[in-house]
Amino acid sequence: MKTFTVTLTEDLVDTILGAMPDYMLHHDPAADPEDLIGGIPVPDRVQAIEDILLADGPTYTLTEDLVDTILSALDDYIMYDDEDTDPEDLFGGTPVAERVHAIEKILLNCASN
Repeated sequence: MKTFTVTLTEDLVDTILGAMPDYMLHHDPAADPEDLIGGIPVPDRVQAIEDILLADGPTYTLTEDLVDTILSALDDYIMYDDEDTDPEDLFGGTPVAERVHAIEKILLNCASN
C-alpha cells in the first residue's frame, strides 16, 4: 500500500476531522467490499484517519485509501461553505471552501508525486 507524508496546519486537521461525522453517513453494513475504498468499511477508515490526525502533528503519514477517503469526505463537507459566516466562527477565520481547497491541493500534490 502506497503511503504519503503530509504536513497540515491545525485548522486543516480540524476541517478534516469536522468532515468525518457526515462521511460516516455513507456507511452501509451490507455494502460489498468491492464497492468500498480499499475494501475497507467507512467506520474503519474514519477511525484510522481520526487516530492519525489526533496524534502529534503537523506531519502525518496516510495511506492511499485514507487520502481517497478524506477527499471524498471533503466533497460533502464543502456544502457547509457560507460566505455570510462571521470569520470568528470559522477555523482560523478561513472559509470552508478555502480550507477544503487547500487540503485537496496538498493531498493531490503528494498523490501525484
